[in-house]
Amino acid sequence: MRILIAPDSFKGTLTAPQVAAVMAQGMRQICAAATLRLMPLADGGEGTRDVLMAALDGFVREGVGYFDMDGRRHAVIESALWIGLHAELSHRPIHQRGTSAPGEMVKRLLDEGIRDIWLALGGSGTCDGGLGMLQALGCRAYDQKGQICTPDLAGMMAVRQLDAAPLDHRLQSCRLTALVDVDNPLYGEQGAVYTYAVQKGLDMDELEHVDLAMQCWADLCERVFRCKVAGLPGAGAAGGLGFALKLLGAAVVPGGAWVLRQCGFDRLLNECDWVVTGEGRSDLQTLHGKLPLIVAQQARQAGVRSALISGDVTAAEALAREFDQVISVRPQSMTCANAMARAESLLLAATARWMASKIPVQS
Repeated sequence: MRILIAPDSFKGTLTAPQVAAVMAQGMRQICAAATLRLMPLADGGEGTRDVLMAALDGFVREGVGYFDMDGRRHAVIESALWIGLHAELSHRPIHQRGTSAPGEMVKRLLDEGIRDIWLALGGSGTCDGGLGMLQALGCRAYDQKGQICTPDLAGMMAVRQLDAAPLDHRLQSCRLTALVDVDNPLYGEQGAVYTYAVQKGLDMDELEHVDLAMQCWADLCERVFRCKVAGLPGAGAAGGLGFALKLLGAAVVPGGAWVLRQCGFDRLLNECDWVVTGEGRSDLQTLHGKLPLIVAQQARQAGVRSALISGDVTAAEALAREFDQVISVRPQSMTCANAMARAESLLLAATARWMASKIPVQS
């Protein structure tokens, strides 16, 4: 039996490589002779840099991933490492968080002569419309008194004038690619503010005011940069960092499918009987383009069966239309908190049970 193990991380408990390793251990407990290929994955969020470095034989220096492709040095910036919900920045109130750090990383890479830069945007804790990045790369933003705005949400809400003339000219010869795990526009009911800002720390009663400010910011930027991008899919990624990157001419692409392609997923699919994937929680959102769904869809196209083994599962009936088998690691009688504390042992047991249902226990 040939099995490709291709999970996402179980956020808050296990990284994607850890999930893959535990799954493999559980399978080998039942059938040591099974042929297992491990391919930990990411969708543009947590762990994307390390997944790509492993697949592309790269290295990490000062938090940035580097690798060579087509005779050129490329770099990968995982934004969540600096502006994520678990980064040092997250201890500040949301109004004082911004996207300067990724912008400073891009500038550093430009100084190093690198012109192919990939930015993974998932897992951010910011909602500044990308103001911080634009300022880090040379733009100047002023409030109604003519003072320089702070590079954060509060600054974005105060912007009245934007000067893009000082923007780093080296960006014109730079190929930027933004990997996103959401397809939201910048503002509106499905935008960055209404969809994600509360979980990042914004009060509910501020949503309308902040979303209106985001729209004003978008109108100002689009006049200055002479392009209309706020309504495009992915503009709302990372609290509007996707919008800023679109203004800079970046290609904004779905991270999951893009990572699969870079890792050579389709090639390995042709060499296996099953693909096993998973994530921390699978629900109806999984069916809106999340990584496990992409894995299952590509597996089906290749005539390979797919199993979903996730930390917690709701909407199992809907998920079963896309996956050949759906398994929840968390027992129904156990709370989510307890299950997360025992994630490794529960995942090991669940994977072993799945394997036992496919191959009889060897005596």
